[in-house]
Amino acid sequence: MNLAGAILAVTVLAGALHAQTAGPPVPERRTPDAEPAAVFRADRWLGSDKAKHAAASMLLCGAAGWLLHNRFERPRHDSRLAGAVFSLSLGVFKELNDHRSANNRFSWKDLAADFLGVVIGGLLLVW
Repeated sequence: MNLAGAILAVTVLAGALHAQTAGPPVPERRTPDAEPAAVFRADRWLGSDKAKHAAASMLLCGAAGWLLHNRFERPRHDSRLAGAVFSLSLGVFKELNDHRSANNRFSWKDLAADFLGVVIGGLLLVW
């Protein structure tokens, strides 16, 4: 299995698990100083949360891949694949956990940021 296939498999699994765990709607989050009718639902593409997701995924992917390749002497391709799957799996787990929390929700945008971080982390392992 190549890197693209593994990433696709994790993404499809995330969609299947999200659809399976979808239950009653989660109460919407409100800001403390907002009027009762105002609802805080901002999930912006360029928010600081997305940068944190990308950075964490990049570091996890890079660290896991580097560790497998340099310390456990695994082939570079296998190390990148394992690092990517490890990092994306943690991202999917976090989003599924957010879905179950009353103050959070599952975010495909967060997963996209995780994916971007994995791509950058995998590219850095080439050097």
